[in-house]
Amino acid sequence: MKIKPYQDELLEAFGERQRINPSYSLRSFARSLGIDSPRLSRILNNKQGLSLQAAESLAEKIGMTKEKANEFCLKVQASDSRSKKARIEAKNKLKCVLENSQNKVTYKFQDYKILHDWYNIALLELVEISKFKYDMKWIAKKLGI
Repeated sequence: MKIKPYQDELLEAFGERQRINPSYSLRSFARSLGIDSPRLSRILNNKQGLSLQAAESLAEKIGMTKEKANEFCLKVQASDSRSKKARIEAKNKLKCVLENSQNKVTYKFQDYKILHDWYNIALLELVEISKFKYDMKWIAKKLGI
């Protein structure tokens, strides 16, 4: 399993903001993260590392979920920890986290809403039958709602 570097996570966050605002600059991104742009450039080009505290701060400012922030911080530790032992431990934890996350099915809120309201799918199927009636009472009776 190939693990993406944490710099890719930062570039993805920058790219998302740039899609919303095409004139959004790396300097603006650095300002929103609370670091200067030359430092961000060095981090993205793998010429400077991050501490765990800096990684936690960046994850929070980017708005990562708890799980994504944990994964991000483990990537930073696996890459930039000063101790070889700490890097190895972080890599092992990261592999476990990534294996567990591959087994999870994740849904966007819109997908969840559709799946949660099961009758939306049932209604779509009901419309396809030849004896379908455009009558609320008939539909409610057929779906039992």
